[in-house]
Amino acid sequence: MTTKPTQNDVFADYGAFLNALLPQAQGFMFHDRHGRLFWSNNLPDGSLLTEEFHSTLNKMIERGDLPGEQARIPLKDCTAFLVRVLSDKGKMLGVLTALVDREMAGMPYQFCADLLGPALRSLSRELSLRMHLLAATRKLKHHGGEHTA
Repeated sequence: MTTKPTQNDVFADYGAFLNALLPQAQGFMFHDRHGRLFWSNNLPDGSLLTEEFHSTLNKMIERGDLPGEQARIPLKDCTAFLVRVLSDKGKMLGVLTALVDREMAGMPYQFCADLLGPALRSLSRELSLRMHLLAATRKLKHHGGEHTA
């Protein structure tokens, strides 16, 4: 008997992909476009996330951007690099956070974002496809309901 994969199981491959691209990372988080934690990989203690981290995350979600170095947040034991994930149409899908070892804290923001680029593009395609499928399913259910009424 096979079991239905959980959300973390489905995205576990992204964790491996991200770790391969940025081996200095302690963990990764993905917050959806509403700011809710959607997925995480090897996440250290959540209490290390500061008010500055949450404020920056909220600004990125609400405004849709927070360029460069403003999205590099020093934390107690690591540095958080927050990177937007956009759909194929440029719509905000969420924010990926890479928690990077202290030794790499001086890494330029854009360098980190560029390193993660292949995984971000793949994640964007995956999430965009899921959104298109959900929209199509809703549309079919709506139209199907019209015919049966």
